[in-house]
Amino acid sequence: MAVWIEVNNVTKSFPVGFWMRAREVIHQASFALEENRSVGFVGPNGSGKTTLMKLMLNFIFPDSGEIRYPSCDNNFSIFRSQLGFMPERPFLYDFLSAREFLYFHWVLGGGTGSFKKRMDEILKKVRLSGEENTRLRHFSKGMLQRIGLGQALLHRPKYLILDEPMSGLDPDGRYEMRVILKEQKDAGSTILLSSHLIEDVEYICDDVLLIMEGRIVYFGAISDLKKNMQEDDLYSIISRLNVGGRK
Repeated sequence: MAVWIEVNNVTKSFPVGFWMRAREVIHQASFALEENRSVGFVGPNGSGKTTLMKLMLNFIFPDSGEIRYPSCDNNFSIFRSQLGFMPERPFLYDFLSAREFLYFHWVLGGGTGSFKKRMDEILKKVRLSGEENTRLRHFSKGMLQRIGLGQALLHRPKYLILDEPMSGLDPDGRYEMRVILKEQKDAGSTILLSSHLIEDVEYICDDVLLIMEGRIVYFGAISDLKKNMQEDDLYSIISRLNVGGRK
């Protein structure tokens, strides 16, 4: 199976003050993500999930190690053209309508063909049909998360990277987002998403990468998780993840 992202011995630190030593946020991370196998990054808040995603997206760069894109001949421009991304805190212009917001991203991403047809498909997919003329300032939290996902899906990406897509949602909104992402996976997208709750990724993903304080403590099939860890260790990790961990 083809590898779409390969992370080799990556370390990243950030300064925390003028006189203090830089704090290591990612420590010698190494893993490879395969196409057609969706992966969940799971860990407490502050464990390094978002930093790892930013490194993979070339938003920031590693202090050491390298990140490669084998399925795109290691050409990041090609990789980016096949990617849909939703940040944890998407900036949404609340004075725009859903139509205007999607059209902005349609033009920004060089969309071709009928925008109206694609917009209708996206709004139906994210359960927002009939809301195209509603201003985003009138959307609920769940609706904003779904229109944010809609822009990530707009250009039919081969790969989806989603940072905490269920963040702040109530149980109904969380379930609805899970169902939408499962449908997208079943339609052929390769998905990478992060969460501090392991049950968020269990419904959608094939594999899970557990990260604690910048270190990868497990990477493999969710179904094999219990087989690869002692019961006490697994209980301790899951307990920390499910309460959200440290801030």
